[in-house]
Amino acid sequence: MTLANRIQEQRKLKGISQEELADKIGVSRQAVSKWESEQCMPDLDKIIILSDYFGVTTDYLIKGTETCNNNKSLPEEEVLFTTNIFYITGIASNVLGFVSTLIIWLTWQNYFAFLVGTIFMIYSFFAMFFAENINRFLIKKQPSLLKIKKYKYIMLNNWIWLFFPIVILFNTVCSIFNIITNLGVRNMICGIIYIIICSFVTYFCFRKINNEK
Repeated sequence: MTLANRIQEQRKLKGISQEELADKIGVSRQAVSKWESEQCMPDLDKIIILSDYFGVTTDYLIKGTETCNNNKSLPEEEVLFTTNIFYITGIASNVLGFVSTLIIWLTWQNYFAFLVGTIFMIYSFFAMFFAENINRFLIKKQPSLLKIKKYKYIMLNNWIWLFFPIVILFNTVCSIFNIITNLGVRNMICGIIYIIICSFVTYFCFRKINNEK
């Protein structure tokens, strides 16, 4: 690992952007970008400022010979395994809740179906919370990695999370104000709204993932 890699690693461990790091140490964002891409090296006085800000020694930044005190973590494979367990069970619970709700509703037309689905989907939210925070507080993995995995999780699940709320809310509004009485037209418009909202959330997460890389 080079000096450039260690600067980038510590910046991501802090969970800040290149621009934010530049503001902290009094340089331009382009300077930080050049350091991390190995186009140039920071001056000695900037290395000292970086070491103070990151809470590591200058020897660690320059030579990598000392253990970084605030980067203690399990091997990456173990961290990813721990995180993935929560995310996989969260996705499975979300899908199971969605399918269960549809089956119960189509079979008995009972609103109990939505309660069943909600219970499963609530766990999927808790799974995301546990996956992010068990690593951040106990394993101390880099926040940037956790954010990327979280946004990927949201990208996958938002299409299920938002389906029933959008359908129920849209149909409730139409019924209250007595608009779009034609069922076919109502379903088509509801579907378009659903696709637009979920696509926006997916695009937002995609942009966040690219920013964290």
